[in-house]
Formats: sequence, C-alpha cells, structure tokens
Amino acid sequence: MSEKESKPIGSGWFSLAAGLAFFLLLIGSYLFDLKKINPYVIFQCWLLFSAAILTIWGGVRVAKVWKAQPRRWEVGQSTLNFVVGVIAATAAIFALVVERGP
Repeated sequence: MSEKESKPIGSGWFSLAAGLAFFLLLIGSYLFDLKKINPYVIFQCWLLFSAAILTIWGGVRVAKVWKAQPRRWEVGQSTLNFVVGVIAATAAIFALVVERGP
C-alpha cells in the first residue's frame, strides 16, 4: 500500500478503543483491590477477547479477498506477527494463573 492510498479506518478505531480501555483499566487499578480478582476469570476473559479478535479479523480478511482470482493462500507477515503475539500473551497469562492459583 503506497502512502497515497488511504489506511484502513478500522485499525485506527481499534487502536483508539484499546487505548481507552487501557486508560480505564489503569484508573480501575487504583479503585479496586487487584489481589481479590480471580486469575482464572482474567484468563477466561483474555481467551474470549483474543478469540473474538482473531475470528473477526480472519473473517473480515477472508470476506474481503474471497472473490479474488487467483486466490493467494500464503500467510502474510502481519498476520503471523499478530497471531504469535496473541499466543505469547496467552502463554504468559496462563503461566501467571498456574503459578498464582485461585
């Protein structure tokens, strides 16, 4: 994509929403005792969030290019980076949950 082409607005909205969510989490971390939060619930929320993001992102990507001929079946670098990042975050959260327990 050249600099003259427009960038996808969805990326901007997603980044804006994620940034606002982190600000709200930061404020919430001062208002609540974080040690009372069940780590299993945090892990389950993360799994729900990451599954939704990956499913929606993949579905939109497939829908956008499904009619293209010939179909290109290779996996792009940005997709690999994103999925590996989600897997790494999931493994880190899982390790914390197993270590801490309920």
